[in-house]
Amino acid sequence: MDRDLIFVSITSSEFVLLGSSVLIKAVTAEQAIILISLLALVVSVATVVISIRKDERNNRAVIRQQMNALVLEMTAVVVEAHTMTAMPVTTAQERDRRTFTGMLVVQKAFPLSMQAVSLINQAPEIMTASDFMMAGDVSRVASNWSIANQCYEIAVRRTRYSFSLYKVSCRRGYAKILSEQGRHDEARELYREALGVQESTHDIYRHMNGYTYATWYISELQDEGDRKLANYLYLEAEKLYNEIINPNIRRDSLQLLEGAKAQLEGLMS
Repeated sequence: MDRDLIFVSITSSEFVLLGSSVLIKAVTAEQAIILISLLALVVSVATVVISIRKDERNNRAVIRQQMNALVLEMTAVVVEAHTMTAMPVTTAQERDRRTFTGMLVVQKAFPLSMQAVSLINQAPEIMTASDFMMAGDVSRVASNWSIANQCYEIAVRRTRYSFSLYKVSCRRGYAKILSEQGRHDEARELYREALGVQESTHDIYRHMNGYTYATWYISELQDEGDRKLANYLYLEAEKLYNEIINPNIRRDSLQLLEGAKAQLEGLMS
């Protein structure tokens, strides 16, 4: 039986027993009627409370299921947007294709962003930091900046004491969003915070911090930031990647970094 239901039932029984003992001592029938009415009211209120709490739990369960399904949809659109931005743009035809694809992705992202807001507002207490991050990411794809900012601000607060990889991912994601809005000082503060979370020499953390440097490097160049700082960030990312012991992780990380650099230089040339 539900814990709340047991608690309320016990409380109601205690009231009934108490009322019964008082009824025995009642001097007049009028007093007895009043006490019986009070007891009936208590039982009625307890029944309503039980019903409301059960409905709330059922409603939260439904909202949680809907959010789980929505997260999958949002993830697919965010991945599609990321793939789209990685398209090579060397000809007018490729540029037009990328523009058209981008429009389609935005059309998918915007309603998902609004659905996420609706579910979050109905039951914010059951949402996880990753829910807010994904809602922020899909809102970013839709250029719905206000919602993206609010979602990531909540995610940053909720991951204050989280596992380091999760904490870094959240701050790095929000920094990227702020940079795209030209809010470079705020973005840099979050990038620095992400880099200060874990400075271990383990391969996982070398890759994690190297990726943060690489993302920050891309932000500075892509979003018209500080090019001198960008060069420094590239070298820091390259240095950490070269220190990775696992040869496969080291090779793949360096290739991605060099590929990003080549693509950015192509766009700016």
